[in-house]
Amino acid sequence: MEQRHRSITELLSLGRLPLWLKVVCSVWVAVLVPTYWQTTPLQLLWSCNVALLVTCIGLWLESSLLVSIAALGIVWWQLLWVLDFLIHLGTGLSAMGMAGYMFDAKFSRVSRGLSLYHGWLPFVLLWALSRLGYDRRALLLQTLVAWAVFLLSAGLTSDLTGPAGNLNMIYGLSETKPQT
Repeated sequence: MEQRHRSITELLSLGRLPLWLKVVCSVWVAVLVPTYWQTTPLQLLWSCNVALLVTCIGLWLESSLLVSIAALGIVWWQLLWVLDFLIHLGTGLSAMGMAGYMFDAKFSRVSRGLSLYHGWLPFVLLWALSRLGYDRRALLLQTLVAWAVFLLSAGLTSDLTGPAGNLNMIYGLSETKPQT
């Protein structure tokens, strides 16, 4: 019995990143993608969703390049989201307007629950970077990914009130008045 227990433990700790983390990320993505797809596939173009997908693949491949790309793209913004969420949770005020939707009943509980990945993803990315290292090629590649995502966002959305909303803030930071 102890031999069997040891082999399961060894299986769960293969590689530089734990299997349970890869599975949790994969399950999250397996639920998120079809849920968002039902509303509009454009939601998958949000930079944070792109980063989640890249992170999931990067975790499985234990690719410092993919993890570095995702980290460059969203860690700073996701940490601000976490701060905004915690401030809103504690005070009822949305200090930066990033996580206010998490407390808005017009969004389904499922959608808000799936958005909780914003809270853990930056920490997973920072931890994975500490295990895998940073790949210097990531800055150029993340720049190309960001441009591609923003061009797609601009080309596939027509206004602020479309199904994906102000996708990647291409209409400015205001949710009601587009930039000129």
